[in-house]
Amino acid sequence: MYKDVLIQGDSLEILPKLPDNIFHSCVTDPPYGIGFMKDWDKTGIAFDVDFWREVYRVMRPGAYLVSFASPRSYHRLGCAIEEAGFFIKHQLMWLYGSTFPKGLNVGKSLQRTLGKDHPVTKKFDGYKTQIRNLHEPIVLAMKPIDQKTITANTITWETGAMNIEKCKYGDRTPPSVLIDQNVAVSMGGKSAYYPQFDTEAWMYCPKPTIEQKDEGLSDLPKEMWMQDTDPAGCDLSKGKLRAGFTSLRMNSHPTVKPVPVIKWLVELITPRFGFVLDPFGGSGTTAQACIESGRVFCVVEKEEKNYNIAAQKIDWWNNKFPVFEMYD
Repeated sequence: MYKDVLIQGDSLEILPKLPDNIFHSCVTDPPYGIGFMKDWDKTGIAFDVDFWREVYRVMRPGAYLVSFASPRSYHRLGCAIEEAGFFIKHQLMWLYGSTFPKGLNVGKSLQRTLGKDHPVTKKFDGYKTQIRNLHEPIVLAMKPIDQKTITANTITWETGAMNIEKCKYGDRTPPSVLIDQNVAVSMGGKSAYYPQFDTEAWMYCPKPTIEQKDEGLSDLPKEMWMQDTDPAGCDLSKGKLRAGFTSLRMNSHPTVKPVPVIKWLVELITPRFGFVLDPFGGSGTTAQACIESGRVFCVVEKEEKNYNIAAQKIDWWNNKFPVFEMYD
């Protein structure tokens, strides 16, 4: 019988200490390797084949892995996972509408350099270096089975199949595309808060608001947060600052995922009471999803600040979802 565990440490050092073939699944959101916001995103660990070989070793034969990625580096992540021994089953996609383009405004730069009346400036007025990103790809991979059939592997390891019936959306097989409230509105929904559209075709899940990110963290001080890209979480009437600039929040992790999205992924690829690995635990979203869905987690987080946030959120989540409720 496995027990929930939250570990502060580097997964490169922690995973080699774990036994072979213990996890039923891996659900994670590694640093994207694009230098976003902080130095932790520049390590390249997501593209390290040896790291993913360690993940492969500790997962049971037939176990599934899902990993979020950046559109700019998805190919490198997928290749590293595949080279480690997994085979790619599918690419999932999370679509959202609340982002801002991050790039150089070449037209304005030329104005400062050459002047606004220079012919080159006029020629490239309105040119920029980046488009607006509205999606995150998700790798869905599987460790090969070691039995002759999936059925035999399921008997031996409790892995090899996905929980399709539980994770249906409407009456249909689970979709490969997830969308947020802004995309729902663009598809015909009436508002960002009451979307009405074909709910059987899409998995609907909005980005978390600041209040949702800070849930369970009342004992922590609020900190200034740069580059807030969540308009739903910025409300001037509540003293919050304009979206795209700064806000105050207790959960300072830069890429918090919605609990419902992670919960859906956990339930899709993990049997009840299964053991879930997250080697990049962040602020504890995977742990929260496991508590709510009746799975057991092993979450590893390197940064002390994120570890402390995760620890407090896990305590709060355990109180919110007593065992007799979440296992019903």
